[in-house]
Amino acid sequence: MSFKVVDDKTPIKYAELHFIPVEYEYFITKYGMRPEDYPKVFPPEKERVYELTPLDGEFDETEEEFRVSITNITGGREYKIIIIAEDEVGNIQKFEYKTPYIRQYEDFGRQLYENGIIVGASYMPWDFMSTPMKDGYTPVLGRYDTLDDIVQWKHIDWAGYAGINVFFY
Repeated sequence: MSFKVVDDKTPIKYAELHFIPVEYEYFITKYGMRPEDYPKVFPPEKERVYELTPLDGEFDETEEEFRVSITNITGGREYKIIIIAEDEVGNIQKFEYKTPYIRQYEDFGRQLYENGIIVGASYMPWDFMSTPMKDGYTPVLGRYDTLDDIVQWKHIDWAGYAGINVFFY
């Protein structure tokens, strides 16, 4: 990740980046996901804080460029990126971004497709919140709504890992 921090008057003296996994508690509270299933679906991952050094090695300008490599990402969720910068007179600026969903699993379905193998599955856009379930059955995601973006990304992530590369909708 590369970025630039600019102050119109005073040299920058400090910068840090926070890489924070987004939590989806509403899967438990709204969809009724079993709490013991939550870490199976969204593996625990801690916030990371990177104290930054400008590319030129020194904090001495009103414009500083930074680069940080974020590796060993668990995935299976979105992440918040918060950049905090401070200038020499103590003014602090905070910038916040959110990544798109980052896959947890390797996309085996893509590998199969690139080798001419198509594996399809039906995907039914149901609202499982109102669908009757047999014998108290609850899906691992809870009684989810397939219109939820995170539900869709989870299903795509899991399907690709299983080798599925086409959904029949």
